[in-house]
Order: sequence, then C-alpha cells, then structure tokens
Amino acid sequence: MVYPLPVWYDFQARLAKVPSTSVAKAKLLERVNYFGQPATFDVQGRVLIPSILREVAGIADDVVVLGSTDHL
Repeated sequence: MVYPLPVWYDFQARLAKVPSTSVAKAKLLERVNYFGQPATFDVQGRVLIPSILREVAGIADDVVVLGSTDHL
C-alpha cells in the first residue's frame, strides 16, 4: 500500500493507541517495519515498486494498481 505521509502519520498515531500486547499490532508492525519504505513519483506520475516487494509478490511484468480515498 502507498499512503501520503500525512495519512501515514495519522495511521501511526492511531496504531500507537493499540496496546503493545496486541498480536495483530505485532504482526502488522513486523511486516511494515520489514517491507515499508518511502516512495516517490517519477516525472510521469508512476510509483516504482521496490525490488524486494516485486520479488516477494512474484511480480515480473505489468501490474494493476487499485486506489482508495487516501491510498493506493
């Protein structure tokens, strides 16, 4: 998922309110901390999917990106 930084910061603030004993929170943080990284748009408005994410997802060709109100 790709979030604008203000939306991501809001998500982090809400996540901080979840008890640290939450198994779901721990699983989410494990994935986000391992795979999460900043991304930027190129001059054509595209986001480069980092190679580690392409490898894990088995992406070798074109992909379809779906968006929601505040994230891709």
